[in-house]
Amino acid sequence: MDDFVNSKSMLTPAMAAVGVTMMSGVLAGQFGLPGKWTGLVFSFILGTVVFADKETPIVQRVMFYVINSLTIYTMAIGINEAGVAAMSTHEAVPDACRAVAEEGAGKGFFSPWFRNY
Repeated sequence: MDDFVNSKSMLTPAMAAVGVTMMSGVLAGQFGLPGKWTGLVFSFILGTVVFADKETPIVQRVMFYVINSLTIYTMAIGINEAGVAAMSTHEAVPDACRAVAEEGAGKGFFSPWFRNY
């Protein structure tokens, strides 16, 4: 339990959240998959790493699986929303980049996961 709540163990969910954001952003942007559900599935897939520890009782592993997976998901949501906010400022995006983004495939890398398109 001491390893679960310390600064070193939080690096893993942060890196997993970056991966979830990247995978969900690509699939949502290129194939039109819903980002919120894609992110949730990837979060729970990456959360299965807790089952590699055979010393911890199964009940604790299931609890850690759910908590870690939801932590990864909420961090991925935050990263995505930060990207949406950064991309929504009109003066920060040059005209050439805006034109490429508007004519490009899909909705773009960062897109609102919890709003209707």
